[in-house]
Amino acid sequence: MTVRGIVLAAGFSSRMGAFKPLLDLCGAPVIRRTIDALRRGGVADITVVTGFSRELLLPEIADCREAYNADFPEGMFSSVLTGFADFLTDSAELALVTPADCPFISVPPGLLTAGERLAVPVYNNLRGHPLAVPRSFVPGILRYSGGGGLRAAIAALPMSEVPAADEGVLLDMDYPEDAERLRAKWLSA
Repeated sequence: MTVRGIVLAAGFSSRMGAFKPLLDLCGAPVIRRTIDALRRGGVADITVVTGFSRELLLPEIADCREAYNADFPEGMFSSVLTGFADFLTDSAELALVTPADCPFISVPPGLLTAGERLAVPVYNNLRGHPLAVPRSFVPGILRYSGGGGLRAAIAALPMSEVPAADEGVLLDMDYPEDAERLRAKWLSA
């Protein structure tokens, strides 16, 4: 099965007060840590969806495909749609979607073997990242026009929950205190 990672890095990072993908996480930008986590999980091909501060981000993602989201001010779902439109330009069978600020994600094997179902890693009964989306569901998601973003677009689709070995699938950075917590976790790992 061919898998493509889709890393969402187009937003303003307004709650953080700084551009999250480029925040330093113990010697490397957060987006590099996230890309590296996907690669450790066996995902060789990665598309990064850019938007805000694109020109600053490009040097850090030179080893990935870029999909520019001109509609990034409209919110994260516009980046999901940009990433999925790019996904359909090749023959990949499965997309693993994650925000750029998830440097501790993992790819539990069940994400890649869920068949014709969406799959999400779960830790302590909480759903995390990345979300696995089979190619067959992508056209329908691209046609979705209701509110509520990706969560609403996939609400009626079959979903498998895959146990994750650690809390990394739940960890992201929305506020400065989250960044400090993740730095402390990185140093203790």
